[in-house]
Amino acid sequence: MILYKTKRPYLTLFIINKTLLKNTLMKFLTLFGIILFAACVEKGHTTYTTQSRLSHADSIKVRSEVDSTVKAMEKQTMFDTSGLSQAPVKVLSAKLTEREYSTYKDIYLIYKNVSSKKIAGIKFRWFGETVFGDPADMGSSTLAEGFGGGFTDEPLNPGESDSGKWDILSRNGKKVVLAWPTEIIYEDGSKWKIGER
Repeated sequence: MILYKTKRPYLTLFIINKTLLKNTLMKFLTLFGIILFAACVEKGHTTYTTQSRLSHADSIKVRSEVDSTVKAMEKQTMFDTSGLSQAPVKVLSAKLTEREYSTYKDIYLIYKNVSSKKIAGIKFRWFGETVFGDPADMGSSTLAEGFGGGFTDEPLNPGESDSGKWDILSRNGKKVVLAWPTEIIYEDGSKWKIGER
């Protein structure tokens, strides 16, 4: 122990060898830090594992609910047929037809121009189901499950009927639930679109 005196006689500082004090303090802090870290990691790991199991189960449930909600919304949005009764084209028949030398199916539509104007082009949309009532593969990977679409640019006079076949290559389609026009372009350049007035 080294005794140091200050200029003030009443204040004396006892300082232990600086190196010994420094080494002891460092060992104590290191040991304390390791113990604290180990305790936190162990407690945190157990808590994290339990929480992650709960979180994982919860996230699966949430994802499932979100997916089913999104699919329902997509189907509802795709089935937006408001204004269909005023459509200038009526789909008279919609059915799946088997391809020659294949198990894949195509869609065949018969439609009629019920307006007083000549039509230059028509966009169609359709929805199909499997034998189990599930949405079928209807030829479009960009639309919601079960939906498909196509168009024709063949002119159609007022009161005239026509038909068309679209290669959708459906593997599991059993029936067409609904087919409808979504957009019609007249020869004069005007257009009708479903949902618009």
